[in-house]
Amino acid sequence: MRVGGKPAGAPTKASGGIMPYTIHTSDTESAYEYFDGQIAAACDAAIADLPISQQCCLHHEYLDAVYRFEQQDYQDLLSTAKAGVRLGLIRRCVHVVDA
Repeated sequence: MRVGGKPAGAPTKASGGIMPYTIHTSDTESAYEYFDGQIAAACDAAIADLPISQQCCLHHEYLDAVYRFEQQDYQDLLSTAKAGVRLGLIRRCVHVVDA
């Protein structure tokens, strides 16, 4: 349990997670691995919901993939893609913290 104030930017409520009833463990590492997998799947699904140009923009920015872009402003396309991922995660009940 934390004593004292919370770190700057920390949410006021814990996002938590729901373990399926088939997992009964007191091992926190396995619980974290399970939640990491759930969040990764939600991120993949949120990106897959975007238009192809926005998916390519994210892959270019964060994975150094090489794509040819249409006559669009790259930074505008990236901002729109990031906003789309944020909304996709919120729709999937993932707690998103503004950076």
